[in-house]
Amino acid sequence: MKCHLSIGPDELARFWLGDLAERDATTLEDHVFECTACHEVIHGLAAIASGVRVAMAFDRLPPLPTPERLAELRASGMRLPPDFPRRHAGVGRAVLRLRHAT
Repeated sequence: MKCHLSIGPDELARFWLGDLAERDATTLEDHVFECTACHEVIHGLAAIASGVRVAMAFDRLPPLPTPERLAELRASGMRLPPDFPRRHAGVGRAVLRLRHAT
């Protein structure tokens, strides 16, 4: 399912983290209540946040991989997207914010 307005996960993450201007946030909030695809993304972000909080409570949150570690993982046969972790930067920023918020 896709958003008919083509709102991407980065913008939804910014909304969820409270990084949008109030006017933009209000407009997007109204949209999220109407758009099943965007609502599912927000629901997924909340699930990730919950998992991060649980992992942090048990000191089980692994560090973000360094470029050297990513090279090792690729060399060992792990398939990662060519643009990883840049494509996933929105999630990384959310994780870092959650780490500092608790």
